[in-house]
Amino acid sequence: MLSLDLLVIPVNKFVFTSADIAAIMGVAPRTVAKWIDAKRMKGSRRHGTLIRLVTLPNLLTFLRTHNYKFTQEEV
Repeated sequence: MLSLDLLVIPVNKFVFTSADIAAIMGVAPRTVAKWIDAKRMKGSRRHGTLIRLVTLPNLLTFLRTHNYKFTQEEV
């Protein structure tokens, strides 16, 4: 676990980019991209780009699996 702080996940958003997830988790976007590429986090690459996308359920599964503490709030 990278942080002991409570992560705030927006409930009004369904798809997150690696940059979105990095901002939420306090890590570099490249770190999130590596997790997706290594299949540690379930996601996909937007066709024809380097942008990686993760759905809310997949993000929550990753956080639970890796014992991150989080809350979901309207942002």
